Amino acid sequence: MGLHGDSQVRHYVVVARESWTRTDVEVPRCRRCRVGHTLELVLLVVGIPAFLWGAGLVIDGAFGLAGATLGPGKVVLAVGFALPLAAYFGLRGWLPRPRRSVRRHPKVAARLDDGWRYGRAPLHQWDKRIFD
Repeated sequence: MGLHGDSQVRHYVVVARESWTRTDVEVPRCRRCRVGHTLELVLLVVGIPAFLWGAGLVIDGAFGLAGATLGPGKVVLAVGFALPLAAYFGLRGWLPRPRRSVRRHPKVAARLDDGWRYGRAPLHQWDKRIFD
């Protein structure tokens, strides 16, 4: 996780220049996150082509592009092809969000107590300091 700190602003005649230091804190993934993200990736890699194939079956059957008709078997097959992608979106709600989990890690909490802030660089800090 990227952190920044020791932010300094130098004012020149026309411009203000800001400098800061940055650091990265390595936070290992827990078992739940590692397994969940692997499963999420597999479902995404399988789900997108399967969904496109199923959509192609429905479009082909609906418009009769290859002389095929849209029967109940093709609809069931198309829905079956959409299941991995639906499982992917369902799994995303189950997984812990990485930022929330990382912010509770002891290494990150120690850096934050020392005055470091989230992000690799300060965002829009200089304009607040100029007009104060």
